[in-house]
Amino acid sequence: MLGYKVLTHDFRVPYYDTYPLFNDAQEFPFTLPAHIQWKEQVQHKKGCMFYCKPYSPLEVAWSIYDTPENALRAAGMWPDGYPSRLFQINSTYESCKIESGCLGNYVDKRFSVLKELDVNSVIEKVSSSIFSFDVERLTKEQILWRDALSRPYGDPKRVKEELEKAVKYRNLDFQTMQFSNSRLLWDAYLARGDLWSKGEKWDTPVRRLIYKACPMEFSEWEAYYARTTNDQLAGRSAERSLRCCHTSGLKLIDYPCDFLTVGIRDAYKYGLGVVIPIDEKFLGWTMF
Repeated sequence: MLGYKVLTHDFRVPYYDTYPLFNDAQEFPFTLPAHIQWKEQVQHKKGCMFYCKPYSPLEVAWSIYDTPENALRAAGMWPDGYPSRLFQINSTYESCKIESGCLGNYVDKRFSVLKELDVNSVIEKVSSSIFSFDVERLTKEQILWRDALSRPYGDPKRVKEELEKAVKYRNLDFQTMQFSNSRLLWDAYLARGDLWSKGEKWDTPVRRLIYKACPMEFSEWEAYYARTTNDQLAGRSAERSLRCCHTSGLKLIDYPCDFLTVGIRDAYKYGLGVVIPIDEKFLGWTMF
């Protein structure tokens, strides 16, 4: 039975801190040994994928799906803060489950990974089936964010320039300050006190508006599986940028579509690790 499965960027099962199922050196096709489903239910935030019924994290983690679109909508674009990867699966499990497009669970069953598929064409199909306006732009924005979150480059000079561009575009007066590692950055953040007000100028005003204008959950844009706060914040930057574009296109807010995109996305593209306001004057950041 052919099906589809989305894994994280390092070939792990989304929503669970499992070991990688394989690695980049693996040649396709190949057969994985039987995998046993965990017995315990791990409490995790649920959310709907676009306008669909909520997917159970247990179902997402240990199921294969009938179409690439259903697999991607279930697992997400960047479940761990990095672009997810899509694979075609051949499973020995024959039972069929109609709800959510889930074909079945691969508990104690062997399955073969046939090939990796291009996600970009799947994103286009998902967007065209969900959005009734500006489909091309929203598709492009999602693809560009996936590319940026893969951090294809490592250029601190360009990261600094892009962050300064973001600050200027948002009409803020932050100065950027690079830290050698994220631990020092978080220590500086925690040492200043008054944590709730630090991000007020950076993105809070527009964030409140976009969530109020469009309160529905877009879980395929979240990084629920992120193993570090830094990775979670990267996924959150992408999610808020896309929400801003979505609500701006609907004329629900008075901000431009790219208000939370300019500078910040390209900063990730050139190797940004994490960026947070450490006080009212400085925007701290580190490389990936």
